[in-house]
Amino acid sequence: MSVEDLPAEKIIARFYTVIDSDADGRLTKKEIEYSPLASLSKQWDKLNADGDGVIDRAEWTRYWAETDLGMSNAEFKAYLVDAVKNCGIDVSDLIESHKDLKAKQKLNIVPSEQLAARIYTVMDVKADGGPSKRDVSCGPLAEQLASHMTDMDTDADNKISVTEWNSFLKKKEEAFGADAYKQFLRDVVWEADVDCSDLVSADFKAVEKYQTLGSDALIKRLWDTIDSDSGGSIEKNEVLYSPFKEMLMPYWGKLDADQSGRVSSEEWNSFLKKLKQEKGEAGFNKFLAYMTYQGDVDVSDLLDPAPVVVNNAQASSEERQCCLVM
Repeated sequence: MSVEDLPAEKIIARFYTVIDSDADGRLTKKEIEYSPLASLSKQWDKLNADGDGVIDRAEWTRYWAETDLGMSNAEFKAYLVDAVKNCGIDVSDLIESHKDLKAKQKLNIVPSEQLAARIYTVMDVKADGGPSKRDVSCGPLAEQLASHMTDMDTDADNKISVTEWNSFLKKKEEAFGADAYKQFLRDVVWEADVDCSDLVSADFKAVEKYQTLGSDALIKRLWDTIDSDSGGSIEKNEVLYSPFKEMLMPYWGKLDADQSGRVSSEEWNSFLKKLKQEKGEAGFNKFLAYMTYQGDVDVSDLLDPAPVVVNNAQASSEERQCCLVM
């Protein structure tokens, strides 16, 4: 792969990162003038469309979209590639070697929902259940997701709730199709160097073994584990500070149906019933088994139940009775 093979949006996002010298998620005219892309300062009035003296990623993306309209696709791509080469912009990390591609392919085994949950966890740097615009713009996922902030933050409160995140992803999946959607998630994870080593190295044979236990047994064991204080309900903090955070927090709005801040056993069962309908029997069992594995839930007694000890004298008596009956 060479710079010519890179998608235009990745080059544009890298330009922004290079110029943003203080990494505050905004560009000033001075930063542009002292950057390798100083010639862009001549376009300041177009870049700073709202006249507030700074350029956010939305304005940046809009400027390049308008520039693209004035050229053919080939001309626009050539313009970007020339800028990379002439201005010495480092994109070596975006150009994948054969070795990189083989490593990236390992992400294929990780379910989309796990990748999506890990991305949200990384964005939510304060672990308060909702990354802010600054968390995204200044975090490790800025190049990949900051330009989508408007689509993610639909209520414009500068924060991405779990519900908004799921809605954004659902629209992406509907627009892309399942395969392209998963590729989008893999690209985000790979390019931002999000650590998914624990997901890639998961023992899927163990997961398959857990699936044989049946959903009822896993549901009860998961409930008992998450309800750490045995209070009869699941508090939000019990999820936030548990191994199940990544898999359950994206569903919190559905779990806590009455918005009381806690999940009752009725809400838990209702949520799982709906989830089963969405995922189908096999997908639902796999979800439960994977959550059991990721949460390191002890199910050894379910996998290897204790042998039934039969009293020899009792056995002999029963045998004699059977003989008599015969």
